[in-house]
Amino acid sequence: MIGFGRDYGGVEQIAFSVCRALAKQGDRLDFLSYYDIPPRTAREIESLNGNRYRVTRYSSNPFQFLREIFAFYALHMPYDIVYCNANHASMILYTMPVWFSRRVRLVFHSHVRDGAHRWLHRLFRIPLNWRCDLRIACSGQAADWMYGRTCPAQIVYNGIDADRFRFDSKVRNSLRSRYGVQNRLVIGHVGRLTPEKNHSFLLDVFAELLRREPSGMLVLIGDGELYNEIKTKINRMGLERAVLMLPFQPDIQNFYQMMDVFVMPSIAEGFCLTGIEALASGLPTFYADTIPDDLPVSDLIHYLSLSRSAGEWAEEILKAGTNSDRSIYFDRVRSSELTVSAMTEKIVGLLNEL
Repeated sequence: MIGFGRDYGGVEQIAFSVCRALAKQGDRLDFLSYYDIPPRTAREIESLNGNRYRVTRYSSNPFQFLREIFAFYALHMPYDIVYCNANHASMILYTMPVWFSRRVRLVFHSHVRDGAHRWLHRLFRIPLNWRCDLRIACSGQAADWMYGRTCPAQIVYNGIDADRFRFDSKVRNSLRSRYGVQNRLVIGHVGRLTPEKNHSFLLDVFAELLRREPSGMLVLIGDGELYNEIKTKINRMGLERAVLMLPFQPDIQNFYQMMDVFVMPSIAEGFCLTGIEALASGLPTFYADTIPDDLPVSDLIHYLSLSRSAGEWAEEILKAGTNSDRSIYFDRVRSSELTVSAMTEKIVGLLNEL
C-alpha cells in the first residue's frame, strides 16, 4: 500500500481499516511512503505485521527517486496488488516499475476533490487511466478530480464505527470539566493543520462569533505543517484564552462529546470523514459548500459559501443554536452506507474480484 502522510489523519484511518480486513484473510502487507511517517502510523503497521519502506519523493530528487523506486520493486516483488491512496495523479510515478507487468493489479483510491498543480495532474491522468485496473473514489467529485468524467470509478463512501461516537453525557461533563469549559459555547474542529482545511478563515469566523457570544471557546484538534502559523495568528488576534489547540487524540470520539457545534470550512475535501463523526455525535455542523454533499440529509447539517464573510458565518452558527437531543443521531449513521464495516466490505470485495 502506498500513500501515507506526515501526520495521522482521515486517509490513514480509512487505509488501515481496509488493511485490517485484508490481514484477517491472510494477505501479506507492505507499506511504502515518501515521508517519514509518524509514530501512530508506524504502530498501526506493526500491529498488522506489515513491512514499511520509504523512498525519496520524486519532486525532491528525481534521479535518486528513480534509482530507489526501481530497486524497491526489484527487491520485493512479486506483488498481486499495488494500492495507492492518492490526492494527485502524479502518484502513478510510484508504480512505474510495474506498468508493463499485467500480472500486477493496480488500484487507485482518490481521497480529495481538488488540488494543486492542475496541469501536472491532468498530464499524469493519462498513464494513470491507461494502467489502472480499479479506480475507487470517496465521492463523485473525488472521482472527477482524479480520473476525469469519462473514466468509470467505484464510489465508496468513507465510513466510521458509529457506536464509538454515540453521545454520552458523562463523557461530555467529564471533559468539559477537565478543560474548564462547563459554561462555554464550544466550537469544535478536527483536521490536519494544512492549507486546504482553511484554519485562518475559521479563526476569523470564531473572532466574529466571540464578539457576539463572549462565552465562545474554539477547540482545534489535529497536527500538521501549519501549527506555528496558526498559533501565531491566534496570539496576534488576542485569542489565546479562547482557543484550545490539541494534537490528534486517540480517543477522538470523546472530544466530539464536549463540543456544541462543529465547523469545517475546507477549501477542498474529498469526503468529510470528521463530518460523519460529528453527525453521529449529534452535533450541529457547518461546512463550506466546497465539501461534497454526500452526507445524509439531516437537520443538523448546514452548508455555507466561502464567499460569505466571517461575520455571516458567525451569525448563521449562532442562529442555528445547539442540539439538545444528541443521542438519536448515531442510529441514522449506523444504518447508512457510512459505516466502516460497509466501506471495508465493499473495498475488500472489489479487491478480491481483481
